[in-house]
Amino acid sequence: MINLARIPKIITLPNIEYEYDKADLRPESTVALDGLVKTLEDNPNITIELR
Repeated sequence: MINLARIPKIITLPNIEYEYDKADLRPESTVALDGLVKTLEDNPNITIELR
């Protein structure tokens, strides 16, 4: 196993918003999350922290 030094890179997503009084994501939120999915697919060895 190779331990690599942590290289902190902060990726800030816009607010993830839901439809009022529902669990459905607003269309602009799905676009932001699709970008995150693409980043994860392009970099399968990274670990992320969501806050």
